[in-house]
Amino acid sequence: MATIRLEPPPPFNFKRTEADSWPRWKKRYKQFRVASGLCNEDESRQVSTLLYCLGEGAEEVLQATVTSLEKAKQRYCDAIETFEAYFCAKIKGYLRARSVQ
Repeated sequence: MATIRLEPPPPFNFKRTEADSWPRWKKRYKQFRVASGLCNEDESRQVSTLLYCLGEGAEEVLQATVTSLEKAKQRYCDAIETFEAYFCAKIKGYLRARSVQ
């Protein structure tokens, strides 16, 4: 069986304001996670890879939004849920601002 070397998605642009930028990035990352076999690795490695792939700003978002940073860094689903809540709030704010204009 041939080994396939996959490139992770490009780092997430935390300065983008498009409402669909997080869902699109997350979908691409989920595909990478499964295709690369990362989903079979231990949780802390999955979280570290997620933070690395998200790029600069990921650690700051995680620190600013969770009560237990260590817990979020230990479980992939906790880290994803944290980013999901962060970006959902950001998207709602963006959509509200657009509707006022």
